[in-house]
Amino acid sequence: MNEIPTWKQLVHRAHALAALGNGRTNALPPVSHTPRRSRAEHPTSPASEPHNPPFLGTFRKFTACVLILVLGALGCEPVEVYVDPIHDYQDSHWDFPAGEPEVTIGFYSEQLYAPLGEDSPLYITQGFQGGTWSMPAVRTRGIASPAQVACDVMLADGTLVGTTDLDPPTSFQLTTDGWLEVQAYPVPVQETGPTHDAPHELFGLAAELNCTVTDGVGRSDTITLPVFLEQG
Repeated sequence: MNEIPTWKQLVHRAHALAALGNGRTNALPPVSHTPRRSRAEHPTSPASEPHNPPFLGTFRKFTACVLILVLGALGCEPVEVYVDPIHDYQDSHWDFPAGEPEVTIGFYSEQLYAPLGEDSPLYITQGFQGGTWSMPAVRTRGIASPAQVACDVMLADGTLVGTTDLDPPTSFQLTTDGWLEVQAYPVPVQETGPTHDAPHELFGLAAELNCTVTDGVGRSDTITLPVFLEQG
């Protein structure tokens, strides 16, 4: 069984072949013992002097590169290199048996997550395909993915202006700091209702955000925050 050459061996062979061609091209003629005449007696024509074309060096380098590629294709197996690990979060069932179930809500600003505190703004915006939405980030610990997410937005007078309970359960992604997360969970907000005729009439009103996350084995947590509605 023939041994597969390494890249160092391939490069060495290519340089050896190139040097061999260089030696043949630059070989000097045999030394003659005939007495040498002066230039006056036997002028030498410039065309008769040995010389190398200016492109010969480039041609040799090109030939060496071609030899390396050919030898590599014949003697080496292709190698797959993965720059980043391959992850498929949609088909992953993350499980965290240790620790109490925990849910937190926030928003992203310039790619940085900031959790909502009490009396923080809950941003509402027009969707690209219509409708009025709040799109908070939902994070969990101690709860497996996928999980059922249910969020409500209720005004201080008890009017329900936003609610969602998606089925099938939502898939979460693992963050670098150990949370499971949905970066933008869509909560629809009524464009018109008993307390308003347009979405902008909701801006500045006090409300309560309530979100519950429950996984397939019943681990669950609920977060409730007093907020005020703001244009996103």
